[in-house]
This record gives sequence, C-alpha cells and structure tokens, in this order.
Amino acid sequence: MDKPFPPVSRELIAALQQAFPDRVPELSDDDRKVWAKVGQVSVVRFLEKQLAEQEDNLLTPKVIPDV
Repeated sequence: MDKPFPPVSRELIAALQQAFPDRVPELSDDDRKVWAKVGQVSVVRFLEKQLAEQEDNLLTPKVIPDV
C-alpha cells in the first residue's frame, strides 16, 4: 500500500510559484538551464495537484459502509 502524500500548504505553493515562475525561457538560456526550469515548474505543478486532491478529499464526505 502506498503511503499518503504529506500535506501541502497554500503558502508553500505560493512561495514556490514566486521562486519558480511558470514562464517562457529567455532566448539567452542554454538547453541545460531551460530543462532545469522545466523541472522546477513540473515539481510546482505536481504539488499544486496534490494540494487540489487534499482539498477535494476534505470536501468529499467519507462513506462508511454499514456493518
């Protein structure tokens, strides 16, 4: 069984979005820098998805089967 992903906060996402903005690379960036930026943004997007799932789980009522 997979362990649940640790909680992600909105504050963390906001700080990462500011540190690693999702924008078009500069023309002067070499390939290595472009791919590094792509990786940074990919991690931020992954954490955004985790946060959305966590918030969705908080809003979705849990159904407990009758015993």
